[in-house]
Amino acid sequence: MEVLMSRSRLRIEASEKRRLGHVEVEVETQRGALSRLRTAVEARSCSTWGFCNAHTVNMAAEDVRFRAAVGEITMFNDGVGVDIASRLLFGAAFPENLNGTDLTPALLEMLPEGTKVYLVGGSPDTAVRAAEAFSAMHPNVRLVGCHHGYFSDHQGSLVANQVAAADPDLILVGMGHPKQEIWAASNMRALKAPSLCVGALIDRAAGAIPRAPLWMRQLRVEWLFRLLLEPRRLAKRYLWGNGVFLIRVWRQHRASSSGKLQTHV
Repeated sequence: MEVLMSRSRLRIEASEKRRLGHVEVEVETQRGALSRLRTAVEARSCSTWGFCNAHTVNMAAEDVRFRAAVGEITMFNDGVGVDIASRLLFGAAFPENLNGTDLTPALLEMLPEGTKVYLVGGSPDTAVRAAEAFSAMHPNVRLVGCHHGYFSDHQGSLVANQVAAADPDLILVGMGHPKQEIWAASNMRALKAPSLCVGALIDRAAGAIPRAPLWMRQLRVEWLFRLLLEPRRLAKRYLWGNGVFLIRVWRQHRASSSGKLQTHV
């Protein structure tokens, strides 16, 4: 048993990414993730960053366009579901939980004075309110524009050109799966700056969606709070989807144990 555990630890320490289904997830601490994101912002690299939770893995298995998009994105772990998967598949959880709601404000706080930020997401009114809130909360950064997330696929390149014209150093994209990842990855070069897919953060900043109480976040059941807020919209994702996710992870584990390479789970 000790020999097996030693081999498992060596494999984990040598790996920089862990594949969950079709999604490769970075093995990173919060400090490391923030350092990499800051470097990308300061270098104005054409890159896309996002977060992988159980729903991400499910969607990548079912949506070809989304699967291609996340293949172009640097993904960090988000949520207890991917930790369970990591423990089963790789023998250990991820070093820290790196959700966008907490990581993004920490990133903004550490960016140099005058860093230019653009917001994409939410309704027209929500986008404006979020921009005002971000300006108040993070006076070191400069909001150079915002655009709502209610645009069609064929308008995506036009929006990307509009964003690029504002010359931002960082673009926060909050339109939810799969639209934010598909749009950001598809327009990575046109945007001419790194984009960070932040899900509901823009809506939260605008006050449209409340954050779970601290005790729920500490227990890592924020998903339950969201389910109680929007049961009709999120019931399938969390109640049915989490079960599907665990089945997919178990199949991947069985395939790995039998020596078969399987990503189509």
